Amino acid sequence: MPKLNIATKADIREQVYDIITDTAIINRKDIADNKRFLYDLDMDSLDYLNIILECEKVFNISINDMEIEQTLTVDDLIKLIEQKNPTQWRVTQKQSRLQEFMNKLKKAKKNISNKNNMQHTK
Repeated sequence: MPKLNIATKADIREQVYDIITDTAIINRKDIADNKRFLYDLDMDSLDYLNIILECEKVFNISINDMEIEQTLTVDDLIKLIEQKNPTQWRVTQKQSRLQEFMNKLKKAKKNISNKNNMQHTK
């Protein structure tokens, strides 16, 4: 689920909101930074753990049991992600974007080659 390179808290927030929406099937308009996962967002502990696991995967971080217990609100999770290893996550995102660009470049080169071959066969 990685998206664009994240540089600001707002970008991290957007990604976390996407994860919550996709993982716990909660309407995006019901999500706010001050909402508590288990009470305000009306999710069970399994939904919450799935959100944590998805955040670990997407942001390339590790969240330990104590941090999970202390993360009560959406904003707590956003702050925790900020504190973890955002530089590593940004590097991962840049590598992902570079790979995506290289794939597009290869595809464009192949299309040009196919067009040239078609012109030579006419």
